[in-house]
Amino acid sequence: MNSMFFPNIFNEEIQNDKPICLICSNPNNASHHFGSTTCLACAAFMRRTVVLKMKYKCKKDNNCMIHFTMRMICRSCRYQKCINSGMKEYLVQKPRSSKIIKKNNSNNEELFDKILYNKSNNIKLKESSSNTESHDDDSSVLSSLTVKREIQSKILMGPERASYYNQNLLSFYIEELRKAQKRRKIIYSDQTTSFIFNDAENENTFSISDLKKFNFKEIGKNVRFDQMLAYEYVLEQKKLFPSLTNDDCNVIFKYAFLGFSNMDSVFVTLWSKSYKEGILAFTNRNAFNIYDKTFNYDNELSIPDGIKEKFIYEPNYRFFHQIILPLSEMNLDIEEFVALKTLTINSLSRCECSSNGREVLNYISNEIIKCLTDYYKTKNIPNDRLGEIILFISNFYSIFQMFGENFITIDALKLFDIGNEIREALDFSRFKKYI
Repeated sequence: MNSMFFPNIFNEEIQNDKPICLICSNPNNASHHFGSTTCLACAAFMRRTVVLKMKYKCKKDNNCMIHFTMRMICRSCRYQKCINSGMKEYLVQKPRSSKIIKKNNSNNEELFDKILYNKSNNIKLKESSSNTESHDDDSSVLSSLTVKREIQSKILMGPERASYYNQNLLSFYIEELRKAQKRRKIIYSDQTTSFIFNDAENENTFSISDLKKFNFKEIGKNVRFDQMLAYEYVLEQKKLFPSLTNDDCNVIFKYAFLGFSNMDSVFVTLWSKSYKEGILAFTNRNAFNIYDKTFNYDNELSIPDGIKEKFIYEPNYRFFHQIILPLSEMNLDIEEFVALKTLTINSLSRCECSSNGREVLNYISNEIIKCLTDYYKTKNIPNDRLGEIILFISNFYSIFQMFGENFITIDALKLFDIGNEIREALDFSRFKKYI
C-alpha cells in the first residue's frame, strides 16, 4: 500500500512554459506562494521559518547552492533566497488564536490553535477555566490543571490501566510502534526465529542492507497486514479508553490504517538512513530509488507507462520532498515520531468522531503534548521544537488524501484486490471537506 507514492524526478519532457521553483529549481508543483513562485517544500520551509521565528546562520560564505536534488541544504541561504525571490514574511498567515467565548467543555477543541499561536511567542502555554484567556500566576493554573487531568484520566481511562499510563501516555504509543515493527520483522524478514527473539529491543524493522527491489505484486499482502496492525492498535486503545464507541473506533481505524501504511514508511526510511541514498524504504522491505529507475522493479506486472507516471512516480515525488526530506532535517527521535504520528491520527479522526470520541482524542493529544514537553525538559531541548512538530501535522492532511484517492483509483483498475473492508475504510467523501 505504501507503494503509491513513487515519484518521477526523471521527467525528460518538461514543457518550457511550466513554472519552476525560484528557490530550488524544482520543475514540479511550482505555484504562487507568499509573493513568489515556489514548490510546496520551499513554501512549507518559509512558513515554518516565519511562524516559529527561526534564525539561521550559514557555516560557509552565505552563497551556498540551493537545488531540489540536494540531500542537505543550507537553511540560511535557502531562507535568503526565499526573500530575494520575492517571498514576503507578512504574507505568511499567522496561526489563529481563539478569542471567542467558550463553553466549559470546549477548551480542548482549540488546543492546536492555542499551541501554534503560543509557539510563535516562545511557547508560553497558559490555560484558564474562565470564558477568556487568563494571565494569572502559572502555578495556580498548573495546579488546577493537574487536578483536572487526574479526574479526567480516571473517567476516560480504564481503572486497571489508568495508574500505569497516567504518568506517561506516550509510552503506550511507543510500545505500539515497537510491536508493529516486531511483527513486520517476523513476517517480512529472512531472519531465523532465534535471531528475532535476540533482537527484541531493536526499534528499526530493517537496515538499508536488508532492502530489496519494489515488487508490485506484494502490495496486496502489505495492505492487509497494515490493516491488521491498525485493527490491533485501535483495539488496544479501546482497552485503554473503554468509553470509545464502535463507531468512533471505526473512524480511528481508518486514519490509523493510513498512519501505519504511510507514516511508518517514513519511520523506516528515516531510521535506516536510506533517504541519504535517495531510497524510500517501506515496511515490507521493498525499496524505491528515486534517482535510478532501473533499480526499482522486481517481477513487475504489465503496467502502462502512463499509469506508472500518474499514480506511482508523481505522487511519490511529492511524498519524498514534502514529507521525507523536511523530517530528515528535523532529525526526529522515536518519542517525537510517535508523538507526531499519534497527533496526526487524532487530528484527522476528530472531524468524524462523536462528542465523546472527540473528548477522548483531545485528552490523548493533551497528554502526548505534556509528555513530549516533559521529555524536552529532561533533554534541555527548546520548547520551539514542539511547535515545529505540531506545525508539521498539516503536511500529512493532503498526503493522506492523495494516498487514499490514488489507492482507490488503482484498485478500480483491478491491478490487485484489496477487499471490501479497506475500500470502505478509504472512503474519503466525508474527509474532503476538512482539507
